[in-house]
Amino acid sequence: MVRKNPSLLVNIKVGNASNLCYRGTNLNSMSLSSGLRTLLIVLSFVLGSPIFSNRAFARPDAADTSTNHYQFDFKPGPLDGRIAFVTAGLLEQIHYSKQPFDRSVSSKFLDRYVETLDPQHLHFLQSDIAQFEKYRATLGDLTVTRKGEADTRPAGEIFSRFLERFQQRVDYVDQVLKNEQFNFDSDERIAINRHDLPFPKNLEEAQQLWRQRVRYEYLQEHLVRLDKKKAAKKAAATKSAQKPPTTKSEREEIVDTLTHMSHRSLRNFTN
Repeated sequence: MVRKNPSLLVNIKVGNASNLCYRGTNLNSMSLSSGLRTLLIVLSFVLGSPIFSNRAFARPDAADTSTNHYQFDFKPGPLDGRIAFVTAGLLEQIHYSKQPFDRSVSSKFLDRYVETLDPQHLHFLQSDIAQFEKYRATLGDLTVTRKGEADTRPAGEIFSRFLERFQQRVDYVDQVLKNEQFNFDSDERIAINRHDLPFPKNLEEAQQLWRQRVRYEYLQEHLVRLDKKKAAKKAAATKSAQKPPTTKSEREEIVDTLTHMSHRSLRNFTN
């Protein structure tokens, strides 16, 4: 693992729960004016948010469990192009900064949109980022056009790829939760904050990151339950009360919890 910032590394080992504590670091903020920030944020929501779009997705075949046949086709709504054009025009002409949507802003907008979708660099592959580079100098021209309507297809392409990777992660996590024994008897380390670390090179490297993350989340759930058991035992000793037996093992409870969280995260983007 690349240890670019040692303070973001966490030692995963049940024997020392304090190893889960880590010292966060301040991320370097982009040197943008408040006007440019407003432009990027508003356009991000206009171009990519399902609130403003009529979406059509080609979902993966339920019978196909491989990670190579996902097709999410994000279809912008009929008004998205006009909304994006008008928003960009208003910010160019009326906002106090009067920041033109030129190539410089286009480049920063692309970076901000990708970072908004995948701030922890867990989903997009380096090949995905390379594919999006063709839009770095053209988003401004595609947004502010003579015909008065923006071309929002780049946002749809990027968002569709994000959903494809997210679905791959959910399915892979399902398999890990089903088959992993979750023993924490070795010295493992995980970068909790990957914002400044590179995107995974390929799907295999991404799966390694996803496995590390789900092991960390499993350990967190285990430690939470240990604290609850201690508190319950103390309360039982004080009140002479017996805790009713549970029908599921701790592993089953944790797997159910993490599976639910994973699928709910994906539904938040696709519903």
